[in-house]
Amino acid sequence: MTFDPNKPSDEDIRVALSDLRHDAGIWEDAQELLAAPRQSAQNLKLPEGALGYVGAPTGLAADVEAARTQLASMLVQAEAYFGTIAGNLRKAANAYEADERNHLHELHKYY
Repeated sequence: MTFDPNKPSDEDIRVALSDLRHDAGIWEDAQELLAAPRQSAQNLKLPEGALGYVGAPTGLAADVEAARTQLASMLVQAEAYFGTIAGNLRKAANAYEADERNHLHELHKYY
């Protein structure tokens, strides 16, 4: 049996919904995994003089702080994006399921 995108079987629909929701869960797990490193990057502060006598005059302390800030920002963005992807996958699954419940895919063969 081959897959016909214009006439999905009940099994095709079940698999598609399951896969969408499974993928959403993967993105949610990835989002959760970013929480701890994001929090660590946000809270990490080097004490004054931690880089020795060369930290301030060479700009090394400022560079380290800029790198920390950039990393924290990237982790915040990634965490938000992963959550958005998961949410959109769940919305797609719910919309597809609602369409099926209302037989919208079946109606397409009539027009």
